[in-house]
Amino acid sequence: MKGFLNILLVSLVCFALFACDNEVELSADYEDTTVVYGLINANADTQFIKVNQAFLDGNTNALSLAQDPDRLFYDNLIVQLKDLSTLGVIPLDTIILPKEDGIFTTEKNIIYFTDSALRANRNYRLEVIQPDGKLTYADAVAIDTMQVTRPQIDNLRVRPLPLTSNNGSILDYNFQFSHSARVAEFEATLYLDYTEQLPDGSRVPKSIAIPIGKVVNDDLVARTDAEIEFPGRRFYETIANSIDPSNQNPKILDPQRNITIEIYAADEAFAFYADIFGPIDGLAQVRPEYTNVENGIGLFASRSRTIAKTRLSDPSRQQLRTGGITGNLNFVDQ
Repeated sequence: MKGFLNILLVSLVCFALFACDNEVELSADYEDTTVVYGLINANADTQFIKVNQAFLDGNTNALSLAQDPDRLFYDNLIVQLKDLSTLGVIPLDTIILPKEDGIFTTEKNIIYFTDSALRANRNYRLEVIQPDGKLTYADAVAIDTMQVTRPQIDNLRVRPLPLTSNNGSILDYNFQFSHSARVAEFEATLYLDYTEQLPDGSRVPKSIAIPIGKVVNDDLVARTDAEIEFPGRRFYETIANSIDPSNQNPKILDPQRNITIEIYAADEAFAFYADIFGPIDGLAQVRPEYTNVENGIGLFASRSRTIAKTRLSDPSRQQLRTGGITGNLNFVDQ
């Protein structure tokens, strides 16, 4: 376990998904280890993959290794995605992206990418091939996007979101979602979209995020009615806490389009990995090792992002404009 944490100190902290020990043991022989981190997303325009090398070196301090780009990045790699249903191969190009100052070198930050389209529900293999023929690989199924089933949101009928009753009482609401068996967990966020009119007459699009909640699908079963209960007061109180009451610029609402729902879903590998390498809670201070990469370490997994648009019901919009929580913020209808 300790050797694994030392490897992470050299190369994986930069992913911000790993924790590592402050004590570094530099007594092991040189051993090259390929480190992979990639999340495929079938509805994204571009896929990005991070590939590094990590090793223990008994003659060099770990912090010195972290500042040497030749110790962190490979030369002449072949990195590709293979569609296992068709055996078609998608080669990945490289790009050097800027990196903030820190423990690791900023001299170069090589990322592998492709803008080729991926197909949802297809099984893809990431292959990393070194000049000597060493192959590191991992498999993941590109999970499909989700659907919001309550409120009903589709091209034929869009039901408004009722967070206030006709008599002015704030309501709780049960959102429902549909997902495949490959979704291990998902997280939904609601956004209030509006336009702020500045004193010079110009208009600036604005958005306020309000978390809806998270669902864990431990049994990996498909659902058409995965449910999250959402307190209506949270919606109005979050808006009130996000806008300075002294800001009396008109905040213009489009009555037909003012709510966005964003859903991020993750497959089992990514969900499990995030649980392991997320914040330590409680008394358990030891993290188990986890990797789904063959002949290397790291993570290759899948996630999806779904966007749906709807609107507040008329009483809910009225509550926003004149109610006791947000009525002082100068929301107006378009």
